[in-house]
Amino acid sequence: MTSNIQSRSEFIRVRELRYHLRRWGDPAAPLVLMLHGFLDVSATWQPVAEGLLPKFQVLSPDFRGFGHTQWPEDGYWFQDYVGDLQFIVDHYAPDAPILLVGHSMGAQIASLYAGLKPERVKKLVCLDGLFLPNMEAKLAPKRFRRWLDELKDLPSQKSYASFTELAGRIRKQHPDLSPERAEFVARCWGREDGHGR
Repeated sequence: MTSNIQSRSEFIRVRELRYHLRRWGDPAAPLVLMLHGFLDVSATWQPVAEGLLPKFQVLSPDFRGFGHTQWPEDGYWFQDYVGDLQFIVDHYAPDAPILLVGHSMGAQIASLYAGLKPERVKKLVCLDGLFLPNMEAKLAPKRFRRWLDELKDLPSQKSYASFTELAGRIRKQHPDLSPERAEFVARCWGREDGHGR
């Protein structure tokens, strides 16, 4: 998938982390802020961004620990994503409500932020934004214990011989993706490790 429209990378400080954001379009156009899902990155918004240009500019962060954004040393708390979003909104749209779009985890972050700061969000779009399953409170300790036990045996990070091999793995999970689109996603998600993988 080749496009003439490329994003521009920007880096800002967000709560002591070096945050990477992608921007498509004219900075003078109305801002649409797009939030990626878990195990995703900002780059995969490319086809959506292209459809919104030139009427809008599109801005998308790589959340902490994803893509080119710095990884925090003290772990990850879901509330931090909402806090990071507040800093990003204040940085890019200090005086105006924004158009906010989120997918999956990004939809959860966007909907929480919109509920807490409705005056900062003009419109909200949530794609596949399901929350945690509704369960009885008495099940929480069992699930928490299981999570603690699983921390002892974390899986190692998977590597692939090529982006094409990673694209094949992505198509196994998402068979409706074309080979070209899967290769695009693989190049957004993957990174060469300097050892031929």
